[in-house]
Amino acid sequence: MALMVPGMHLPPLCAPAYVNGQILPSVSLSSLSNEGLNWTCLVFYAHDFDPVNGGSVISECYRRHQAFSILGCSIVLCSTDSCYAHLAWMKALKALGTIASATIPMLGDTSHMVARACGMLDTCKGVARTGLVLVDPALSVHKVIVSKEGFHAGLDAALRHLTASTGH
Repeated sequence: MALMVPGMHLPPLCAPAYVNGQILPSVSLSSLSNEGLNWTCLVFYAHDFDPVNGGSVISECYRRHQAFSILGCSIVLCSTDSCYAHLAWMKALKALGTIASATIPMLGDTSHMVARACGMLDTCKGVARTGLVLVDPALSVHKVIVSKEGFHAGLDAALRHLTASTGH
């Protein structure tokens, strides 16, 4: 599928997930939005054990997690790694002191279904591109950002859009 554009609707998506220290065999994207939080920022990256993509993207999402929560938005991470890779990566980040606990859900998109549906799959490499898809409570896409470099700017843009859209 081509890259999603604002106005499109996110299809119902299910995938295995690493959530709060547990591996769940299949969860819907809509069920991962924390209670009371209606928007979802689906963040894509290639691999956990890639210090450039996985390390910086995940760390930046954890750093900004509270800012998104205040605006009523859940962050959900997604790579084409398995949930077992997510588990190992989060243990490594905790051991390094990079994060205190694994509170952001991580989809294990080994089937490539989620990345493909969102137009974020690099089909030549078989991995997710680095970027994000911001959706409202009705699963309508508001912002799509694909970033080769400077992923932090994409999170800034998503936060600005949320601030304007939610009136916070």
